[in-house]
Amino acid sequence: MADIERRQLNEGLELRAKGETGGRTLVGYAAVFDSKSEVIRERGITFREVIRPGAFDRALKEDHDVRALLNHDSSHLLGRTKSGTLRLSVDEKGLRYEVDLPDTTVGRDLSESIKRGDITGSSFGFRTIADEWPKESRVDGMATREILDLELLDVSPVTYPAY
Repeated sequence: MADIERRQLNEGLELRAKGETGGRTLVGYAAVFDSKSEVIRERGITFREVIRPGAFDRALKEDHDVRALLNHDSSHLLGRTKSGTLRLSVDEKGLRYEVDLPDTTVGRDLSESIKRGDITGSSFGFRTIADEWPKESRVDGMATREILDLELLDVSPVTYPAY
């Protein structure tokens, strides 16, 4: 089985009150299409990465059981697609998510950190199914990996975004 990979995105997160009960829904983008990443160093390789439109299509069609986690930490579960507390969609910008934050210490703390502007980025965890390393995409001698298809594992608000 391939190694799990994670990519972070510095996109503003939005916190919305939901319904009469005042529940909180976190909205953000876990990935943005056609945007080059910062320099990535994995398994002895230095490269940049681009997520191509269509990369998430199969994962959404097959209804992968994706989790929303704080900082990719499975002990900080925020929501899950199978329970309906996490909703995923793809638009022209990228992979969008909405998660109904739980009324737990983690959920309340995350809500406060977002309100204060301490946490502003998102990320996603995945296993690569199909990618390309086009030679013509080299910039300054550095390879660019294009992600075409993946197994989606989680989306996460994160402390340290990398994109």
